[in-house]
Amino acid sequence: MNRYPLDRYDRVWDADEDFSPSHLSVPLYTKFSLNASLETEVPPMVVLQTARLLERKKLLTYDLPLEELGNYYIVLYFAGIVPVSSRFNILANKGIVRSNYTVTSRNSSVLHFTVEQVRGLNITLQNISFYPLINAIEVFQMVDLPPETSSTTFSALEVIQQYTGLDLGWEEDPCFPKPWNHITCDGNLVTSIELSGINLRSISPSFGDLLDLRILDLHNTSLTGKLQNLNGLLHIEQLNLSFNDLTSFGTDLDSLVNLQVLDLKNNSLRGTVPDELGALKNLHLLNLENNKLRGPLPQSLKKEDLFLRTSGNLCLSVSKNVCNSPGDASIEAPQFTVVPERKHRGHMHIAIIFGAVFGRIYVVMLIGFLVFFYMRKKTPTLSNTEKAEAEIRNWNAARVFSYKEIKKATNHWACWVVMDIFRLK
Repeated sequence: MNRYPLDRYDRVWDADEDFSPSHLSVPLYTKFSLNASLETEVPPMVVLQTARLLERKKLLTYDLPLEELGNYYIVLYFAGIVPVSSRFNILANKGIVRSNYTVTSRNSSVLHFTVEQVRGLNITLQNISFYPLINAIEVFQMVDLPPETSSTTFSALEVIQQYTGLDLGWEEDPCFPKPWNHITCDGNLVTSIELSGINLRSISPSFGDLLDLRILDLHNTSLTGKLQNLNGLLHIEQLNLSFNDLTSFGTDLDSLVNLQVLDLKNNSLRGTVPDELGALKNLHLLNLENNKLRGPLPQSLKKEDLFLRTSGNLCLSVSKNVCNSPGDASIEAPQFTVVPERKHRGHMHIAIIFGAVFGRIYVVMLIGFLVFFYMRKKTPTLSNTEKAEAEIRNWNAARVFSYKEIKKATNHWACWVVMDIFRLK
């Protein structure tokens, strides 16, 4: 293998054993001095002084694998390192590229050509006079270069890298030939950044210059204070700022008109939930879990297609009357998830309060259990015959209770259940 410093472009020149047929001779190496061509990217002299020489047969063939279907640019290098000249035809995938190609002693030459829409490459040298020889082969895939990433985006990313205090390996173009670490591109547009686990402390103003950003993931980046410097992200769709120490919503969120997912769980957000969040028409997931929020949720968040998570706060409620003591920080938030309301017949919205219903069912069951034991205690022990006779008498004399008697016996329990089920409309 030969590369820099022998090759100033740091190309890697490998041996050809993996591509050579068995009838080829061992590589031929000589220290002949050569009259190198004027090619600016000529291989190192040691490469030109090494050749593969055909022996006994008329065809020198290489089968070169290609990564994918496409167009390729081929460069063949020849050097006359034997005392006689040779002449041969050059074929690529069985088609003639050059006829009667001549390599003269002590001189080097190069041949360029292209092949289009191929999956594999076969290079064949067909003997005409003396034995064909070849010194090196280069294969380049031809691709369409996208436009460069905008200078605004490039400058913003440079500032963000400096802001992290780390070397993220961000050099040259962010998207080509492959995207930088932590970055996803669509063509020459930076559309996603993921910097979780990096100590940012605050959101740099440069994030607002990433005008094509669709996804921004800054969870667990030690962010503090208020949400800021996001109002330029007009195309943002997913924003993850969870597991930080943010304390305020700031004033930028209402400008994120295309936002679909906002994750703010496990921060230190205080106060009430701003009504502006409800103005984000495309928002379908809002996670506010495990913060220090309190008060009623804005009516603007009561949307059919919005999934809202609020558990783990001081006191958040869909009702204005639940959190009416602003100074009482000991009230814990109810541990539930507010889910999208569904339309039913008559547009009636049903809220089932599981705790109350199951609690009352438990009380009724307990009363029934006590009554059973009390009646059993008062009932005298009967023989099997007497029990059978009593059961027959009871079947024949079964009593029908009126609705008023049932209500009195259950202390209006059935009405409570109905009222609890349909309390919120």
